Amino acid sequence: MFCRSWILSAVKIFTSLRPREIVACPVNHEMDGIYQIQKLATTVGDGADFLIVRNEVHGEGFELFDKSRARQKLMNELNAKEIVVHKMHKWLVEGLQKNKMTVTAAKADQEFSIMDRQRLIVWQRDFYEQLDSVKELLLPGNAEPAKADSRSAQVSSVAATKERLLSKIVS
Repeated sequence: MFCRSWILSAVKIFTSLRPREIVACPVNHEMDGIYQIQKLATTVGDGADFLIVRNEVHGEGFELFDKSRARQKLMNELNAKEIVVHKMHKWLVEGLQKNKMTVTAAKADQEFSIMDRQRLIVWQRDFYEQLDSVKELLLPGNAEPAKADSRSAQVSSVAATKERLLSKIVS
């Protein structure tokens, strides 16, 4: 099931590719998490880049976070970026875990119905779009034009990074 450990893995992967630290802050509907993020933002300040991960696995209610001083500070003062990780249907998560598969592998596996494979395709496409929306934060070197011979290696590296993140989310 989706948990905070994938965020830590993502931070390790991406900080190995860039000099500045990224602080990934998973948020949901709990006040305790909002308090922890506020404390972190106050302590770290502009000493790092912040990525807010709106985690819908426990619900879609972010009203408390949206109205919080922590979010205002992150967005207005620290220029944080946000992504949303949409909730995957419970039976899909269970099927992935039962079959020990990644979303990419399950999209082509007959163990999943054609409708479920399509749901996985849509979920993965949305997740990748979310990552792409913050690629300048996660992979700042990609903003510069790449040499033709290194472009395919760079694309392959980004795809491999996305796949590693995806496998962490559903495990």
